[in-house]
Amino acid sequence: MTTIVTDSKTIAFDSMASRGQTIVNVPFMKMTEFDDHFFFFSGEPAYIDLFINGFFAKESVEKFGHLSAFIVKPDKTLWIASFDDQGDVFEDSIGEGEVYAIGSGGEF
Repeated sequence: MTTIVTDSKTIAFDSMASRGQTIVNVPFMKMTEFDDHFFFFSGEPAYIDLFINGFFAKESVEKFGHLSAFIVKPDKTLWIASFDDQGDVFEDSIGEGEVYAIGSGGEF
């Protein structure tokens, strides 16, 4: 379970992974940089490469799962993105001062 929060100036995220309801005691980096873009992920890490490819190629991917991200673009603008129901990466800008949170969920 992951929760990532931003107030459009700071992004807070953890570095632990979970399998179902069990926290796996292994550090996992949920932030990655690609082509001067910083991605902060929440969801199924198996789909990170497909997500990044879909984001840049603007093409649908055949297999996709639950994955969302905050993205800091090279111009320092902040975006929120996720797979839609067709496997496209949907993105929307986050305005200054707006507060957002994304999470992978789980039973509590």
